[in-house]
Amino acid sequence: MESIFSDSAQKIISYSREEASRLGCNYIGVDHFFLGILREPTGNVGVMLEPIRPYLKDIAISKAVLWRRNQRWHQVPLSMHL
Repeated sequence: MESIFSDSAQKIISYSREEASRLGCNYIGVDHFFLGILREPTGNVGVMLEPIRPYLKDIAISKAVLWRRNQRWHQVPLSMHL
């Protein structure tokens, strides 16, 4: 059966699932997709984001720090649910 997603999109979805699991979430949120996109630099979105990649990595690191604080003190929400 042929997939409707490109190879790059399939990798991003897989990476997003891994990031959600690594962060202890039972759902894949926008933040997890963001981290998955950062891990797939060869796709269309990765190529578009290449000029700002260093800043995005800083954001990803900040997200990890906030997640650790959330795990310790339960004060910083991991993501918003609207």
